[in-house]
Amino acid sequence: GSSISTQDSKRDVADLSESALDLVKDIRIVSYNYKEDPDDRVKRIGFIADDTTNQPAIDPRLTNGGGGFDIQTLVGTLIKAVQELSSSINTLQSGD
Repeated sequence: GSSISTQDSKRDVADLSESALDLVKDIRIVSYNYKEDPDDRVKRIGFIADDTTNQPAIDPRLTNGGGGFDIQTLVGTLIKAVQELSSSINTLQSGD
């Protein structure tokens, strides 16, 4: 696929109508170090690529079709999840 993200490079474009929060809520976030990291390196934060194949709750659209997440898709989904949370917070704060 192309890494260009312009409207002209895409087809069948539609706003995501389903809950992005539901798509990402089951992704396990871990702290870790790579085996080759020095012992004094601060721990990294992320996810385990293997989880895309051994956790059935993970939507396959978030994966790269193999043993990992599609980062570009995941970022877009996370942005929508933040928008959903922001809308929920605004609704709660306004008392509607």
